[in-house]
Amino acid sequence: MLNRNNVLQVLVIIWLFSIIAVFFMIKFHVGIVHIGLELLYLILSTGALALSLLHQKQAKIISRYENLESVFKNSTDMVFMQDRNFKYIFYNNFFSNIAGIKPEDAIGKRCCEIWSHDPDIDDEKLSKEVLKKGCVIKYDRKIIAADKKKYIFEITKSPMYDKSGKIEGIIGISRDVTQIREVTEAYKRVNAERQAILKYLPQYFYVKDLEGIVIFGNKALLEIYRSLGVDIVGKLSHEYLALYSNYSVEANKADDLRLLNGETDCIIKEIVVNLNGKIVYMEIQKALVLDENGNPFRILITGQDISDKKEAEKRKTNFVATLTHDLKTPIMAQIRAIELLLSGSLGKIDKQGEETLCEVLFSEKYVLHMVQSLLTTFQYEEGAKKLNFREFDFAQLIAECLKGLEILFKDKKQTISVINQLAKPLVCADRIEIKRVLMNYISNAVNYSCGDGEIEILMHNKDKKVVCEVTNSGRHIPTKEIGELFELYKSHSHKYEQVGTGLGLYYVKKVIEAHNGEVFAQSNNGRNTFGFIIPVEPEQPANTYNSEEESLKNSKQAV
Repeated sequence: MLNRNNVLQVLVIIWLFSIIAVFFMIKFHVGIVHIGLELLYLILSTGALALSLLHQKQAKIISRYENLESVFKNSTDMVFMQDRNFKYIFYNNFFSNIAGIKPEDAIGKRCCEIWSHDPDIDDEKLSKEVLKKGCVIKYDRKIIAADKKKYIFEITKSPMYDKSGKIEGIIGISRDVTQIREVTEAYKRVNAERQAILKYLPQYFYVKDLEGIVIFGNKALLEIYRSLGVDIVGKLSHEYLALYSNYSVEANKADDLRLLNGETDCIIKEIVVNLNGKIVYMEIQKALVLDENGNPFRILITGQDISDKKEAEKRKTNFVATLTHDLKTPIMAQIRAIELLLSGSLGKIDKQGEETLCEVLFSEKYVLHMVQSLLTTFQYEEGAKKLNFREFDFAQLIAECLKGLEILFKDKKQTISVINQLAKPLVCADRIEIKRVLMNYISNAVNYSCGDGEIEILMHNKDKKVVCEVTNSGRHIPTKEIGELFELYKSHSHKYEQVGTGLGLYYVKKVIEAHNGEVFAQSNNGRNTFGFIIPVEPEQPANTYNSEEESLKNSKQAV
């Protein structure tokens, strides 16, 4: 059986005989027709010889890579080989399926004859680079398959070498990356949108690594610091904390550590910033950024200018403080007049009149209590309030509060139980301020109880502190609302068909914090508890007021 080598030998013999025949025909003056026929025969045999040589060369290339051919034939990637003229000499089944051709249809054809044109890619130019430099190249190419479906293939081309080390062709692998590229492009679009949003947010925003080095800052933040001649990106965040008058480097590091230790999810701070002599109030929030494994790797900080908000609050507080201060004098005069009537100094009063005056007196004292709370809250806000620490019997003070609210209990038909578990009844604190706190808690318990409920007052010691809890049976308070109840002007009284200012519990918090204590609240199974904890002895010496008159005098000066 003839093989490629036998065919080549026959073609060489025919070619040689054709040349000799033409030579003798010309020498012996054979007719021009015969010479023409012989020349045609010579041309055909030469073409056949050249084609046979080309096929033999391609066969040699393929034979050297026949192991690869068997491996790649059924690969899920497109695998192909090209000669130095960029003509296909091999391709696998997946190549045929995508192109929609038979296994041998593309042999001897170039890329542009098989695939649709991609205006972004010049295949042959890239292939020339592989042949010229002997390098490996990789690029993406858009392909429209036989079924009109659009693909993106990542093509890798590498040179093929003969035994002498000369480049004799190209081997290529094309991998379908359509979905990967689509997802990548979608991510880039989303990321670009996110970056644009972050960049132009009116709030301040930056990200730092766990070492404290600033990675990214948005436009609003960077413009502020650049106006001060500071570029914060790439620098430790604590290097610019000198601008913050109330947030030290140590406090900043401590907050970061709390986040990293999982003590809290978010830290919110109000800070004061000095911008070229201009004082700006800002609220900043810190939170962790987690990686795909849930481990912290960045800290996100956002800031918002709340100067206008602070100014509005200050004006509102000044207005309320001025108004309540002016109300205090006539209220006290009314109380004194009613007390004179009840004492009989101005004449005898019948029983019905006496009961009516007692109710009016109670109401007037309640209004006075609200006015005093407003004034005291203002003093705490301005830092002008000084506590009058002295020793008193805590249980006796609670009894005194219950006596003052006796009319309120009777009207509501509620019962009060007092549980005294104090090992030592004496406590050193501002008696007047603690009384106002207790009056606030107990009156709230009465007002917000359901029906003829029972109110329980529990007092006990914990370490060197006094704990007081006031519990009533009322509607459940959601956890979120409990956290807001101690904020200024935050009230949910309308939900319970009550009237509230949102000031009482805020005042309570200020008083207890001034005693180095803490307030707490909880709501479980229809039982609502509000309480506080204060030290039995003050933790540090405090300035005192000698009288209520001096307190009022200082309040007036502050206003």
